[in-house]
Amino acid sequence: MRTIVTGIIVFILWSILCTWFYLAYIKGSATDETAVADQPVAEATPAETDSLSTTIEPEINLESPGTYAVHHEFDRSEIIPDEEFDNFIVRLKAFREQVPGIKLNVIGHTDYVGSESYNYNLGMRRAKNTKDYLVRMGVPGQIIAISSEGETSPVATNETDAGRAKNRRTEIHVIE
Repeated sequence: MRTIVTGIIVFILWSILCTWFYLAYIKGSATDETAVADQPVAEATPAETDSLSTTIEPEINLESPGTYAVHHEFDRSEIIPDEEFDNFIVRLKAFREQVPGIKLNVIGHTDYVGSESYNYNLGMRRAKNTKDYLVRMGVPGQIIAISSEGETSPVATNETDAGRAKNRRTEIHVIE
């Protein structure tokens, strides 16, 4: 099942890239040349000259990948790569090509087990390991800021195992 989902996602991304390339380089060039060749030569008024001097480029509407949460095992900071995270990185890199000025905020979080200072440091290690993984996957390190909130920002209760598991995370925020 995982292979099928991966195949579908790769096909969709490939289709988007091919469509963009076709519109930007192939159809855009051919349309401009044939449009000029088919039109009769006529004098252009100054208003028409101004409108002709602007180039219309196809716009690709990639949505921001938004926020993503990498979950960690208890008292661990290592990244366990999975397909969903890798897909997020692919979308992130494609979006960065469209919007080069983006920044990433990577924030490490923990559950409430352990001292406050230990959890702050664990959150920082999680954020650093996430940044390192993103850099290995081709995201420039200079656009990534890391920080830790330790145990101070839970998204679920710390009273249950499931809630604590949700709180052991590193959030990646895309800032446009």
